This record gives sequence, C-alpha cells and structure tokens, in this order.
Amino acid sequence: MSSNDSSLVNPPGYYESNFDEPLDSASNYANKERPSLSDSKVDPASIPTTTFTFLPAEPNAMVLVPPANAADPRPVYHISWSEDFFMPGNVVTQVRRGGSHNGPLVGEFNLKMFSPAATVRVGSSPERWLEEVYPIRTPGRYTKWHYSTDNKGSPVLYWFRFLNFKTCLLGSPRGEQIAKYTWPNYARRDRSLQVATLTLNSVGQIPEIFDELVLSALISERNRTRP
Repeated sequence: MSSNDSSLVNPPGYYESNFDEPLDSASNYANKERPSLSDSKVDPASIPTTTFTFLPAEPNAMVLVPPANAADPRPVYHISWSEDFFMPGNVVTQVRRGGSHNGPLVGEFNLKMFSPAATVRVGSSPERWLEEVYPIRTPGRYTKWHYSTDNKGSPVLYWFRFLNFKTCLLGSPRGEQIAKYTWPNYARRDRSLQVATLTLNSVGQIPEIFDELVLSALISERNRTRP
C-alpha cells in the first residue's frame, strides 16, 4: 500500500521498518545495537519509569509504543499472530523489534491450545517447552518465568495476578517490582481503559529484561483470555 494512502491510519510513532526515516530526526535508536545487561554504559537510573501501550497496527498485528512525548516515540516491538492451519483455534505469536514484521526476531510462542507440547523461543536460542520455562497452569500466588539457566542475561521473573492487572518482580517473589501489566477493561466507557498497557521502571527497560517481560506478559494474557 502506498504511504500516501490516507485511508490507513497508523498509531502514534508507527514506522514501516528500521530503514525508514525516523520520526524524530534526533533519534537513531533503530540503528543502535541494543546494549547488554553487563554493558557498563547502561545506567538504569537514567531511564524514567514509562508506560507503554499496545496499539493495533494492521490485521493480526499490534505494536508496543512509548508515550508520544518520549525521546524516541517509535514502536519498541511489533507483535503478530496467525492461526495454525492444522490446529484451528491455535494461534502462533511472533514478537519482533521495531515497528514492522521486518524487524529482528525477539521471540515466538506456539501454545498449541495450552497442551503440554506448547513451546516458546527467545531470539535465536533453542526452542523450549513452555511448561519448563513458564508453568502458567501451576496454582499459586505467582508464576515464575526463567527461560535460560545457562545465560546470565536471562532474567528470573515472578508474575503476580491481581483483580485488573499483574505485577512482575525480579529475581525472587520478594524482589524489586519492575513491571505492571494492565489488560483492557471493555466494561468501562473510558477509551483510556480499553487498551492494554505495560509500565516499566528503569530496570524493566534494560533490553534483555524488556524482551522477556513482553513475551511472558503476552503468554499470560493468552492464558487469561482462553476459553
């Protein structure tokens, strides 16, 4: 579709790919290599707590965007999903960096109707059984996510569920709260409540942690809304 087609209304901060002209001419986020947890140049204290919003981008896809007044307002992640031909009703989800399906793969999951064969993958790491990473059907006050025991950059996340939202603590069930996920409330006549949001403190926005927060939050939401 032509970029001049006025019938297509993109969400705030939307852009087609990492090669497009940035909306903010001072920003070169898309061309920067994401820093690692151990990178001494990353100063979490310099990153303000931020609320990101999930917004529709195209059929079967949405983007996670920061506030419009953020230093770089472009989408952080592009999330798409498709139905498995051989298992109608089963949805396979991919998360990519940036604002389009052309971005680098962050992760993907295939829940297979939440069977024991459900799988999840982070980046180019080996695919793993979901129950070994995130046993969401386990009863209790919280659900633990830990993708890799070999990778020191892989966070251990504890998601606690409340009435209308979930909070995530890092490292232990009594660790630092780094995230709050709020799902849409369609029962209220308030459009600001009819969107899903993810609020992260400075630590939650460190790239490796951010990636796995988004993946685990999306899997939690699929679990919450399944029939």
